[in-house]
Amino acid sequence: MKRYSIGVFLVAASVLAASCTVLEERTPCPGELVVDIPDLNRTGVDGTVQVGVFDGMGNKVDGALVPAGQDSVVFILPKDDYVVGSAVFQDNTLFTADERLFVKAGEQSDRVWSFSENVTVSGEQTVCRGTYHKQYSLITVKNASVAAGEDDFFGMEVTVTGRWCGLDLRDCSSFPGEFRYV
Repeated sequence: MKRYSIGVFLVAASVLAASCTVLEERTPCPGELVVDIPDLNRTGVDGTVQVGVFDGMGNKVDGALVPAGQDSVVFILPKDDYVVGSAVFQDNTLFTADERLFVKAGEQSDRVWSFSENVTVSGEQTVCRGTYHKQYSLITVKNASVAAGEDDFFGMEVTVTGRWCGLDLRDCSSFPGEFRYV
């Protein structure tokens, strides 16, 4: 019995020494950040979701790339203030290493939905509910001098250009660059 008691004590002591327990100050222990992404069905986008977590200086702390049908993403982080940014996109969108989303050169832009939110991880679990907003415009170009029923641009080439080519996940702002689609 004495040997069993010593074994139980040693196992309990090693567990307490190796982790944060309810018996000690929990502030330095990490917290769980759950990013809920349940409303993607309304976007009609069947693609990929990029989720990025950034510190107060805008540096990437963590990130995940998940299918659009996934309901949430979990990050284990030190307790602090963060910015969570996310975008759902399809085939013609790429990401830079610093979490900027941009359109592939010469391609048409995808239908991008995104959100950015300030979050404080302060307890055991913090939930960030992502509400995605439309970040694209559909443009229809018509030739007014063509009669009804005829091909608007038969024998012509139309080029659409723009001064903005992407989106920053930190604050959902656009960033400059050449957009060109023929």
